[in-house]
Amino acid sequence: MKQNLKKTTSLFLIICLVLVMFSESALAEKLIFQDSIGHWAEDAILKLTEEGVISDSPMAFATQTK
Repeated sequence: MKQNLKKTTSLFLIICLVLVMFSESALAEKLIFQDSIGHWAEDAILKLTEEGVISDSPMAFATQTK
């Protein structure tokens, strides 16, 4: 009985972990910049994000020195 409970619990935890992994990747596919909602360039920002031209990065607007 104990062995059956361990197998069931292990299977349940594995299924939960797999579901969490897939749900996070599905959420990551649709990146929306919260500060661009309602902005005049919102459509262009979303299009460039989908094409991978721009992305969410804390250093996105930092100046780059050579």
